[in-house]
Amino acid sequence: MSPTLKGLVGQLRENSGYISKIRKLTETLDSQEDINVDDLMSLWSLSSDLMAVLTSSYDFISVNNAWSKLGYEKTEFESINLIDIIADTDKINVRRSLEGHIGSIKFKCRIKTKTDYNVVGVEIAISECRCGKCYLVSRIL
Repeated sequence: MSPTLKGLVGQLRENSGYISKIRKLTETLDSQEDINVDDLMSLWSLSSDLMAVLTSSYDFISVNNAWSKLGYEKTEFESINLIDIIADTDKINVRRSLEGHIGSIKFKCRIKTKTDYNVVGVEIAISECRCGKCYLVSRIL
């Protein structure tokens, strides 16, 4: 198993205990010698949970299709930061949570929808940043 993919699998397991399908997939992958990239890509594409790869400064690198539920197109994430979509009333607390955190972090906040300019409550888990990247898994509350 390649270190990068193994790290991703480990970080997903560590940060998404509430997402049983990821846990089940990572346990299955750990028991196999070869990783099935198709399974990971299917999980990424089909998951109803919000998933993203972020830089260590929380700029979006990649997002899955679930973000469309909030009215966003994938291309819109090419130039925004996680803080940009956090509800204005939650930005200060989220910034405090993110500043200087070591390891994984979980928190609840509200994020802006694009289509109706509302906010929705979410629980966000972000992995420890390694090699300039971290992984976000979120579910709408």
